[in-house]
Amino acid sequence: MNRSTHMLLKINYLIFFLSILSIKANAANESSLTIGFGSCAYQKWEQPIWEKISTHNPDLFILMGDNVYIDSADPIIMERAYEALSANPYFSKFRKSTPLIGTWDDHDYGLGDGGKEFDGKQSSKEAFIRFFDYPEINQLEQADKGIFHTRWLTFNKKKIQIILLDTRWYRDPLIKSYLTDKQRKLLNLGPFQPTMDDETTLLGPSQWLWLINELKKPADLKLLISSIPVLSEFSGWETWANFPHERRKLLELLSQNNTDNLLILSGDIHKAEISQLLFEGKKLLEFTSSGLAVKTYPASINQHRLGQTLEEKNFGILNIQDNGKLEVVATIYNHQGKKKLTSKLGE
Repeated sequence: MNRSTHMLLKINYLIFFLSILSIKANAANESSLTIGFGSCAYQKWEQPIWEKISTHNPDLFILMGDNVYIDSADPIIMERAYEALSANPYFSKFRKSTPLIGTWDDHDYGLGDGGKEFDGKQSSKEAFIRFFDYPEINQLEQADKGIFHTRWLTFNKKKIQIILLDTRWYRDPLIKSYLTDKQRKLLNLGPFQPTMDDETTLLGPSQWLWLINELKKPADLKLLISSIPVLSEFSGWETWANFPHERRKLLELLSQNNTDNLLILSGDIHKAEISQLLFEGKKLLEFTSSGLAVKTYPASINQHRLGQTLEEKNFGILNIQDNGKLEVVATIYNHQGKKKLTSKLGE
């Protein structure tokens, strides 16, 4: 490691610890902690939604994928996409006041619906890390692996664990549906079907081992971030249901480590919804927020959906309060800042 790189890492860690101290200081004087989340922000759109998000004064914002739209293996195109988002006046102002963390999905990964087969993934990883530039992600720059990592927060001496998955780097190819376009349209299904091959993977062995160990660590609140929906059953679109054996493995793992303190956050689908599943006696809750600045889509099949799908541009807000035990109210707002979907963790 050369001197300039070493100095840059020291500066990044200093910024990181200052941001954590800021969160701790604010939390010590306030009755609640606020975390925002969202996905799918086409960098060429105006994006005034950041002003609405700012009214909630989030202590942290989680970008859950498709944070820009690249769809190319060209490193120059990757850099230009992030430059365009950085230059957006709404986003730029928001970023100056709010720490960001994130993971990617297919479009900022660089290949629509892509997985491990993407030739440009190393370049997209480098561009992603340069844009986000925080210690947990920077330490992955030289590692030959995906961008899965964990952020820890402290609120009133309680621990909040934010686990960010990588659903792209190791994922085996999807299986195209055997149905015709006409048949899929009649059934409201996407272009894929679940694999029957239990040897295929979504996360890959090394990420699974990491996730198992992370979930064993004690925390007062656990947030699992997946760029694609987890709880919804097969819809033909990109979800965990396309890998049924991997989905069941994840649900078993989450149920084993859930004491009413685990919440799943996801994106990708260009709409918002709440899903709930009772699995092996444990209630799992998922908030999907997708559509910061993109065209929204009609509802897909989801037998675990609570209430209605929000077919508007949207963002999510977690309000966390310490009443002896951390209590979390998750809410989805539309692009005009109106409350649309809400639920309380553990109810």
